[in-house]
Amino acid sequence: MKALFKKDFYALKESKILILIMLFVVVIMGIWGGGESTGFILSYVTVLSGVLVLNTISYDEMDNNCAFLLTMPFSRSAYAAEKYLFGIVTGTAGWIFSVVVILATSGPFEQNGDFWWSLCAASLCLVYLLQGVMIPIQLKFGGQKGKIVILILFAAVVGAVAAAAKSAGLMERIEAFMEHISLGGICAAGLAFSILCLLLSFACSVGIMKRKEF
Repeated sequence: MKALFKKDFYALKESKILILIMLFVVVIMGIWGGGESTGFILSYVTVLSGVLVLNTISYDEMDNNCAFLLTMPFSRSAYAAEKYLFGIVTGTAGWIFSVVVILATSGPFEQNGDFWWSLCAASLCLVYLLQGVMIPIQLKFGGQKGKIVILILFAAVVGAVAAAAKSAGLMERIEAFMEHISLGGICAAGLAFSILCLLLSFACSVGIMKRKEF
């Protein structure tokens, strides 16, 4: 697995322009927007950090490289596990960088500190949830098809959320429910849920890899 991990980090060189643009945009938005850009920075890094692990899968499938990789002395389960480990590392690193930029450009969250720290925690949970959704889809459908399926899925989710938000009384009931739960409890529950989703997703990815023909 160590060799796979090194291979994927070397493959990041192919995405260096994307990474540099991401870092540049985060820093500029942090300087210009200050505290008002917190939500954008967190969501921006969350999505793009998830794209990096998808790119490594696409690179593996170029010219049927994956068939060659699987002749090496590691199992298909180890291959899937490395993708999750790589996604968690890159996603967490991107999240840490974004939080550091926010604190450096906006200062400590002196006003509504609990809310902003909860927003940061929620974005970390979202990083893991995105990895859990995108990796098995990419492994199942491959490079271009996988990305199309992911786009359609997220469009459907956004549409469903938008429709639910317009539902009469739904948001009020959610807000009333949230008032009875501490922010710390919500963050802990969100993190536990995202980790559970990652474990279930990993099990699905292992099954996909074992059945997949190259």
